[in-house]
Amino acid sequence: MSERPAVARRSAPGDPSPAVRNLAEWFRQLDRLMRAARAYGADHASVCQGRVRAIEDLCEALRYHAPLVLRISPLEIFLRDELLVHSPQQGDESDGLEMEQRLPFLMYRDGVRGLTLPASTTEADVTVLVDAMIALALGFPADEDLYTWLWEASLEHIRVDAASLAESLAQQRIELDTPQGMEGSPLEPDAVEDWRCPAVGVDAQGAWESLEIEMVTERAPVAARLRNAESRAFAEEGEAFLRSVMAADPCEATRDALSMAALTWLSGAVGRCELDAAERAERLLRELDPELMRSGPSLRSLLMALDHGALSERLEELDAARTRQFFELSVRLGSPAIELIVGLMARAGKPRLRAAATTALAYICNDEPHWLAPFLRDSRWHVVRNIVFVLGQIGGAEAGKLLAGPARHLDARVRRAVVTALAQTPQPQRIPLLLAQLECTDTAMLASVLTMLARENDPRVAPMLLHLIDAADFETRPDEVKLALLGTLGDVADDAVIPALHAMLNKGGWFARRTMERTAAARTLARIGSAEALHALHESSHSSAEAVRTACLEALHTARAA
Repeated sequence: MSERPAVARRSAPGDPSPAVRNLAEWFRQLDRLMRAARAYGADHASVCQGRVRAIEDLCEALRYHAPLVLRISPLEIFLRDELLVHSPQQGDESDGLEMEQRLPFLMYRDGVRGLTLPASTTEADVTVLVDAMIALALGFPADEDLYTWLWEASLEHIRVDAASLAESLAQQRIELDTPQGMEGSPLEPDAVEDWRCPAVGVDAQGAWESLEIEMVTERAPVAARLRNAESRAFAEEGEAFLRSVMAADPCEATRDALSMAALTWLSGAVGRCELDAAERAERLLRELDPELMRSGPSLRSLLMALDHGALSERLEELDAARTRQFFELSVRLGSPAIELIVGLMARAGKPRLRAAATTALAYICNDEPHWLAPFLRDSRWHVVRNIVFVLGQIGGAEAGKLLAGPARHLDARVRRAVVTALAQTPQPQRIPLLLAQLECTDTAMLASVLTMLARENDPRVAPMLLHLIDAADFETRPDEVKLALLGTLGDVADDAVIPALHAMLNKGGWFARRTMERTAAARTLARIGSAEALHALHESSHSSAEAVRTACLEALHTARAA
């Protein structure tokens, strides 16, 4: 493979050539394949089928348009001088991808500046190229990238152009130690060629023939060692290596360094949903840092940096057993995994994943509900609602304090969740929040609040209900709301509310008409059932207004039948 700097010139305006049209469609097909691999994994049936189609279509394009000379920039891909893959227009984010997830940037980031596919390109070479792009979508290990993958594949016909040495060093910000008086700056291209040319020439052909004999002799053992290394599982080899290092030098500095190595291994395995490897890394990390006192903050940062959207899509494709395995691991990790679980819960598209996430949060935060406080300020209503649900599962006084904020949330769905969660909090915290919800206009939520208040033996409930019944806007409320308020008042009230109910019953005097409020007031007096309440009913039953007499007689008849 050769090295050359990337130079890109836009093609002149005009219709694209047939090669550009066909190759552009193939790159769109490749982009869909990479997204599917990122979401479902390389072994998914749709990914395997897309891989076969991509290989066949590129081989077909080579038959008609070879050679293909591609040049790659951070935002675009060119077929010679014609624009092939373009960057999105300003404000066009319809595909939902950040710039760092787009195909040109991924290839450019990994050092690939160009690809040349001649007519002699074989199907095996095309297969290696497509498999490399799938691996690029899934994410390479820390010590590999796209250029390294293609270089190790020893492509026979495809040429891969890499970034120049000076460009690579500048990107990595490598600085050289220079003598005093010289500026320490990134390596310039001329600084590499600091060797002197020999005074005599060399017979290149003869030198190569002498080296070829040794190369043929050494190639087989080297290839055998590489195959042996690739056949061994990284998890087993890595774990054994880290333990051997710890045994050789069991000091605190070594323990810290190995803990960071285990953290990187763990977060990478979690991001790829390699659960068995993640559990192995977690066990090793616990040996080095049992309580995660030193590595906890770093683990939190690494888990927060994962792509929660892609990870949630992968988890939704797993079966129930594997999903349970993932969240059991998350619970063992404890508080460093809270942001990861909340991120998965926020992006979950299936109820099963949301249920698993909320259950895991309830286990982790059972003794420390305040860990969930930052997420109650999230701008997404569904995140706040789910966190309120978790607090309801935890219950207790501390959870009750945290529910005061969401009880004033603008979204009624959050407030409904708060009412449900308040059932698990102590009465002194529950009653004020429930009473504050009596002003709501949501009939379903008001019914839930009144049902909970009817079970409470609290002296604050009846005066609040009476205040709402006496309010000027009581007449404008829906009939079912008025009935619910009066009915609940009968369940919790005592003789103190009898004068107000008696006044409501006789409201209108001579011109009183039969109304729902009048009937409800009479039935509420009958439900209270005290001597004073029954006396008020008997007194009103002799009213000169027929509507008042009828309401009282019906209420007394109902009370006697009960």
